[in-house]
Amino acid sequence: MKTIAFGAIICSIAMAAPSAKSNQSPLPWLKIITAEDPQFQGKLQSIFGQSANSPLVKAVAPFGIVLTHAGSKNLQGISMVWTLNTGAKSIKHKMFYNLMNDPSAVLMHPGESLFFCPLRSVNFLSKSSKAQATAGETVLANSADAAVLNRFLAADSVTVDVDLIVASDGTSAGPDKGKLLKTTVQDKAAYADMRSECLEYLAQGKPVLDWLKPIAAKHGRIDPETGFPDHYLSTQIAVANRWIALLSNPQTKNDFAYVLGLQTPDQVFPFTIKGGLQ
Repeated sequence: MKTIAFGAIICSIAMAAPSAKSNQSPLPWLKIITAEDPQFQGKLQSIFGQSANSPLVKAVAPFGIVLTHAGSKNLQGISMVWTLNTGAKSIKHKMFYNLMNDPSAVLMHPGESLFFCPLRSVNFLSKSSKAQATAGETVLANSADAAVLNRFLAADSVTVDVDLIVASDGTSAGPDKGKLLKTTVQDKAAYADMRSECLEYLAQGKPVLDWLKPIAAKHGRIDPETGFPDHYLSTQIAVANRWIALLSNPQTKNDFAYVLGLQTPDQVFPFTIKGGLQ
């Protein structure tokens, strides 16, 4: 083991980190290149330039993959699931890389190659036009990224799956083991239910904060079907905390009911995922 400091965050780096194995791509035109592929380093160099050799990129590279888009549709999101095996224990790590909050934005264009890994900071650099200039200077900005990296470094073996591919028109393809379609439906339903009840409270003059505070104080739980956090509950907790902050602020309190009336579920969640991508 050796220790590398990324800013204020210190990680123990295994001298021979286990390279992630990958299952087959859900679509023939989306090529997966793992760290064991002879093309991998060349692809990293084209994405990050000389910063492909920076400590941060080198540390996380064994657990990432390069995706090359040889299809015809712009892609809006890609869901990935890593399986970390340590002894008899198996842990899932899920991430959905997307630009769904901005329907006009594009995650991947046809012909483009991007690097995807468990660290959001490095994935941002993969997509950023300034990646080559900044990747070498980037630090792990929070302890969460450092914890993720250390968890991967401690694994005996790692497998990564491209779980769901979402095009800009909302069509999708993939096994969806992470139940992304279910969680996006849960997110929208949770907000819709919260908004409907909140508007009713406001119309009747009931104390909204008294209703919101117990919801905000709830703890998340694991969805037994997906094995991941229950998105319906976590969305309600997040919404409750956001609305409590707005109602507690004298500058936003008076306009809260008006703004909430404008923020319909379709406006807050404008992107709908469906099947049919080929």
